[in-house]
Amino acid sequence: MLALLCGLTVAAQNSVTKCEYWLDQQYDSRQTATMSAGTWGTEIDISALDDGLHSVALRVFDSNKAASAVTTKYFVKLGKAKTVATSLTDYDYWLDRDYDKRQSGALSKSGTAALDLDIDALEPGLHSIAMRVHDSADEVSAVTTKYFVKLEEVKIVEASLTDYDYWLDLDYDKRQSGVLSKSGTAALNLDLEALEPGLHSIALRVHDSADGVSAVAVKYFVFLDEVLTGDNSLASFEYWIDDAFDSRQSATFASEGVVDLQLDIDTLCVGLHQLSFRALDKAGMVSAVGKRMFMVVKDEDNRLVAYDYWINNGKRTRVGVEPQMRLDLTDVEISLEDVKPNRIQPDYTFDVATMMVQTRDTLTIGFQVFNGEGVGSIAALDTLEDVVLTVDPHMQAISNEQTNTLPALSESEVQGYRFDTAAGDSLYWIVDDSGISFDFYDSKGTPLKPDTVTVDDLRMLAMKAPTDQVYVLAYGVSEAGRTGTMLVSKPVVVSALSYEREYGDENPDFGFSTQGAEVIGQPEIICEAAPDSPVGTYPIVIRKGDVVNHNDTYVNGTLTITKAMLTVSVDDAVREEGEENPVFVIHYEGFKNGEDSTVLIKQPVATTEADVNSTVGDYDIIVSGGEAENYNFTYVNGTLTIEVGSGVRSILTSKPVDVYTLGGVKVRTQVTDLTDLSEGTYIIDNRKVHIKRKR
Repeated sequence: MLALLCGLTVAAQNSVTKCEYWLDQQYDSRQTATMSAGTWGTEIDISALDDGLHSVALRVFDSNKAASAVTTKYFVKLGKAKTVATSLTDYDYWLDRDYDKRQSGALSKSGTAALDLDIDALEPGLHSIAMRVHDSADEVSAVTTKYFVKLEEVKIVEASLTDYDYWLDLDYDKRQSGVLSKSGTAALNLDLEALEPGLHSIALRVHDSADGVSAVAVKYFVFLDEVLTGDNSLASFEYWIDDAFDSRQSATFASEGVVDLQLDIDTLCVGLHQLSFRALDKAGMVSAVGKRMFMVVKDEDNRLVAYDYWINNGKRTRVGVEPQMRLDLTDVEISLEDVKPNRIQPDYTFDVATMMVQTRDTLTIGFQVFNGEGVGSIAALDTLEDVVLTVDPHMQAISNEQTNTLPALSESEVQGYRFDTAAGDSLYWIVDDSGISFDFYDSKGTPLKPDTVTVDDLRMLAMKAPTDQVYVLAYGVSEAGRTGTMLVSKPVVVSALSYEREYGDENPDFGFSTQGAEVIGQPEIICEAAPDSPVGTYPIVIRKGDVVNHNDTYVNGTLTITKAMLTVSVDDAVREEGEENPVFVIHYEGFKNGEDSTVLIKQPVATTEADVNSTVGDYDIIVSGGEAENYNFTYVNGTLTIEVGSGVRSILTSKPVDVYTLGGVKVRTQVTDLTDLSEGTYIIDNRKVHIKRKR
């Protein structure tokens, strides 16, 4: 049973008479009880309720049948208590809701849990640790969750403030700069005469000697079209309800500045209304309009049951409430989560830890209430200035030389890209002129300032990557029906390989190597050397060909043509002792391109040490002395064999003789020279002589 006691103190002329109460928002099942002397007590049967959290709501009525606001209290119905003696035994714990990777441990006798946490692998930012315990009866406690922040490694850098930037009315492109004084004072040179009368802003940020940049500080001011003069004390005021400006009423201020508003609200419908008020001074100047909301309630049948709210031009969100005569606006909660800004401001901030963009904006909030018949009040609008909104840039990873088509962005959207690179890489970013702005950041969120370069008539943004990741944020509105494109190009060096071949051979199939990014496409490789090109070094020229990389560099190679090998040999020779050496016959093998010995600069010669007086034996015939532009020489030597003489010479040195064949036929008469005889065997001076000629 739930005991409920209610006590109220009221004025005597308006006493409390009864109350209504109901459980768990079951208004149709409410019960009524009579109150005595402002006090009422009863017991409520909760046996039919499930175990868990419940609520009891109560409101009271006075003698004029006016109902109070609803008071709601919460209570927990517990399950049947167990009387088992247990002790805590062990525990589970896990990080960041990663229940599958939970760890366990046994509790010490003192009930202490030792948690072995490895937070080095966690990203900087907000994290949670969850824990539950078990007892000896296998019961499990509720999960306790605690939050903690892992900070990025803080580098302590000694730096001092150096200079500053400032600009008017979000016009970042027209920012001015200055050097801070030794006292840290910034002198702003502001030309206000060109401003239109009205509300303006000035933004300022400072730099330090370590290239750090502060957050942007924004202040607002009003520029008047004329200087206020004369008596500006309050004289009169005007006020009106809802949008009835034409039906506004006016009155003068009392001497003490008190206003008396004569409001006729009987003609207003039940619900939310707005009172507008402005003051006028004696110089005719008018103040800003002050607005206040109020509720009109007439009878119980017009109780409020729901309210709508919306932000800017966004969708309405309806919130149901327990039927009531009035709604306390301080109880209305309006979430700004997922609210889109009207425009991404140029001075937005980018948080690398959360991958989120934060921008300041002015929001218009609409509010409207409804009764049980669905009839709504007038819509009230309010303005919130300088609200910080979080925008998800939907960060995408992009690859080298991948063309990325940007989505059609509205003024409230940001598209983010992440590119993995290597520190020191020279990156080219190619963007079209779609009207979209691009901002660059390193892996720590520090802004990067690329240079604009032109390569092959293509405009590019170039930078050296300071870290291993670069982020790009695109925002702005492109022309109707046109989306932007972006492409990033890492450096690649394409080098032609060098080769060597002999004179007269065909060129090899030329190849290439790369350093850096992957080359996409096939480069063109050419060399002017032909098979008949003379010995020397020739460039192997490598060109872009059909390579699509934009950040590409080409390095030529070389083709070295070496001399071909020419084999020079000499025939062996035979002669008899006492004879002169014969003419040696030389042969060539290895000429290229149909050439012969006529292309030689110097002809090879065959020589031997043997002469006419050399004795019988073998003597080397040495080949040497050749010279050529395109050939090296390999020499194959021969052999000169000197044999014993055949006796012909001794016959020639004697007296003249007759020469007969073996058949007795005289073929020569009284001769001393037998050189004209053919080979064969003859009878000379009664001796048999065999004549054989050298080949």
